[in-house]
Amino acid sequence: MKPTVTSSQPTSQTTQPAADISMAAAKPGQTTTTSTKQTTTSKTTTTTKPSSTQTTTSTTQAPTTSKTSTTTTAPTTTKAPTTTQAPTTTTQVPASSQALKGYYCYDFEAEVVRLINIERAKEGIGPVTMNQSLRSSAAVRALEIVNKFSHERPNGERWVTSIKVRYKCAGENIAAGQRTPERVVQAWMNSEGHRKNIMNPRYSEVGVACYFEADSTYRYYWGQLFIGHN
Repeated sequence: MKPTVTSSQPTSQTTQPAADISMAAAKPGQTTTTSTKQTTTSKTTTTTKPSSTQTTTSTTQAPTTSKTSTTTTAPTTTKAPTTTQAPTTTTQVPASSQALKGYYCYDFEAEVVRLINIERAKEGIGPVTMNQSLRSSAAVRALEIVNKFSHERPNGERWVTSIKVRYKCAGENIAAGQRTPERVVQAWMNSEGHRKNIMNPRYSEVGVACYFEADSTYRYYWGQLFIGHN
């Protein structure tokens, strides 16, 4: 197992109207978290190097202040379960220039929404509902992280540019390597940054996608986008 490295350094401060953004990514052993509040921009990055499963989180809020922090926890290897539920293919193709070599696991996506709503309910937080436009954006992100596991998109833009609907605050969690909805939700809930996105009471809508590609490094790639309107 590789050692975990954490680095955090404040970056710039800028003032510009925007949205609150937070991100988190989880690979088969990796977790990344980013938060952005718009007023004064501050950026923090924490990286923990993976072992085999990765997770990343990112959050953006649309106020005048903009704060950004990124946390990454490198993954730990996960053992292949004895039984793997065969994912279901969706007919929805994400708007990405990357060619599809795999397929989307639609049933997994709905189950993730159910599981995160159970976690929110435990703390008296209202449920999030699946937004189909946001789901399409999450599908794009799940495909993009196959080759670049980051909150930065392959074209160099921020993850938030994948969202095509209006919002006041937004967050992203990504993950790779977890073979079931239960495993990915558990990985996110065990990471402070990802958990923060899932439990944020401001978020009311979510988009979730799971992309499966057999010949890739982690095989299962998860995108989760949240938005709120207040």
